[in-house]
Amino acid sequence: MRPPRTMRMVRSRTRSRPMSEILRTPDDCFAGLPDYDFAPHYLELDGEDAGLRMHYLDEGSGERGELVLLHGQGSWCYIYRHMIGPLVAAGYRVLAPDFIGFGRSDKPADGERHTHAAHHRWLQAFLDACTSPGVHLYCFDWGSNFALPVITGDPGRYGKLIFSSAQPPLPNPPGKQWFLDWRARMFAQPKFPMGEMVAEGVVREMSVAEIAAYDAPFPDERYKAGPKRFPMIHPVVLEEPEARVYIEAWDAMRAWQGPALTLYNSNDGRSAQAFQQQIPGAAGQSHQLLPDCSFYLIEDHPQRLAQAVVDFLAD
Repeated sequence: MRPPRTMRMVRSRTRSRPMSEILRTPDDCFAGLPDYDFAPHYLELDGEDAGLRMHYLDEGSGERGELVLLHGQGSWCYIYRHMIGPLVAAGYRVLAPDFIGFGRSDKPADGERHTHAAHHRWLQAFLDACTSPGVHLYCFDWGSNFALPVITGDPGRYGKLIFSSAQPPLPNPPGKQWFLDWRARMFAQPKFPMGEMVAEGVVREMSVAEIAAYDAPFPDERYKAGPKRFPMIHPVVLEEPEARVYIEAWDAMRAWQGPALTLYNSNDGRSAQAFQQQIPGAAGQSHQLLPDCSFYLIEDHPQRLAQAVVDFLAD
């Protein structure tokens, strides 16, 4: 385990927003989480993002390279707690950031700060400050939304890519109607559910403590601006302003020659196939559709996913 540390990212001197807009989850909210014994690390952003602190895990020596694990909606780096050990044992330095608004990262209370452009910028700052050229990326769910523009903006900097439960962009991605129905159902509830949201997408029966771990970063509804905003900036129609940057990045992936692997649940084969057809480097790879799991397949098959990643990176 690497000792805790805080890094400061020095950027431009653009005037920052006032700290009163930023919420920080108390550390004691993360005490005693099941199977989660990792030291916290922080990157302090600067410039127009001054005052924001981004949390990440940093484990392993890295003699075989670096791997970044990106989470998605409703989750945080806790979702990777059972994958990190096998990946570290295989010789990788494993980093798992919490997107701003999630996990132990700071949470702007103003939902309007959660834009695709902002999350691209925050992810770019993290990768620039904390990783080396050739770093591999595991993109889960909407982690791919923010990663693709970063990857296509500097394709030579990144190694291999792995996608799980990531969705292709519009006009007609698989699962579009399901997403619209899900979004309506989530916002119809008096409180935006986090742990319950994850548990619904897992086949095995999660423990009460595990479900509570997904609620831990959000002491009350004020802290949930990020999770509440994510479904609204997910591009579901081409006319939405947020759609353009993701669609342009998706189109640019046709020219990306690096190796890419898809690891999906067996009910989401159409999404996996879309990535396989879009990315030249996906041809001939050992793609998997895993049985007995659902959207949050990392909770159902962490060991199997970790082994698939190790095999792919070693090939």
